[in-house]
Amino acid sequence: MNILLLSDTHGEQKRTQAICREHPAMDLYVHLGDIGFDPSLLEGFHIVQGNHDADAWCLRQEEILEISGHRILLIHGHQMEMKAAMQLKEYHEEMNCDLLWGNDIVSQCSKTPETIVDDNTHLSNYNTNLKNKNLLSILKTYNNQDGEFRSIDQYPGQLGENGALYKWFKYKFLPGGKFAQRPVLYVDGDESFTKNGIESVIGEEISMPRENNYEFFKKFDAIDRFVKRHNVITDGEAQIIIQEDDGFAAWMISKEPVKSAFLVISAYKYATEKITRCDENGNSYAEIVKGEKIENKTLQLPGEFKIKSEYIIEDDEFVRKKLKTADNVIKIDTLEPGEFRLFGIQKG
Repeated sequence: MNILLLSDTHGEQKRTQAICREHPAMDLYVHLGDIGFDPSLLEGFHIVQGNHDADAWCLRQEEILEISGHRILLIHGHQMEMKAAMQLKEYHEEMNCDLLWGNDIVSQCSKTPETIVDDNTHLSNYNTNLKNKNLLSILKTYNNQDGEFRSIDQYPGQLGENGALYKWFKYKFLPGGKFAQRPVLYVDGDESFTKNGIESVIGEEISMPRENNYEFFKKFDAIDRFVKRHNVITDGEAQIIIQEDDGFAAWMISKEPVKSAFLVISAYKYATEKITRCDENGNSYAEIVKGEKIENKTLQLPGEFKIKSEYIIEDDEFVRKKLKTADNVIKIDTLEPGEFRLFGIQKG
């Protein structure tokens, strides 16, 4: 099935309609809200209301689609807090949805490793009470323009190359275990129409200028392939060891029975991120927030674990390097914003 999925067009009627003309034979057309023009112009679309569609009172807040045996909820996302157990029950049990699919554009400053693990825990707690019923999944989306298009100067392109890689790394290396499966939707496109050069190419028969940074894509692909080869990550669960306000974070990924595991040490604040804030009068404004270098950290490994190796990306692969420490303590001299390090650890 071929699906054209749009969201957050914010008034760009002509270019939205141009995109539709370029895809005339899709099986399904979906718009997840914040249209910004008359929704009746999107003939044949399944449309839900966004937080900027207050005047479009005719639109539904949500809609359920039956696709390939699955009941999928379409929702813009501003109406709900995904980790509220009562709402999970409403959408899953009362509406019989087994996948929540919405607009997942969240500022990365709020999606710290600890927050992601908390989200996993809420979903896991909900699913463990279902016993033999179908489990609920919540889709995560990743937009591939991160670090790729120089013309985008808003979330998330302004995270830069290292920030884009770390964002992807968080998606893949913070698993929630058996009862908190979070499938990833890899999106090729831009989640909103900006005014920094991108508007000249959306809907036109010319390509958006790309960075052509193939070294970036090799690292991006290496992260994905490494995870798929290690069931400790795909079937395991991440547990936070430490997260500090300066950006230092460490977590362990393990799977029962725990004999060996992975350790991640990272600086979770990005080199640059554009954050939307509000002043005392409620007016919003954008601010560039810069992450700081982290220095001189010491981490005590949990239990009887000791570091056996470090995995370093070389070209397009993670390469295992033997590494032994005298005890179960590791010292980190420096971490740049968005930098992550991956270790293999073992009991005994």
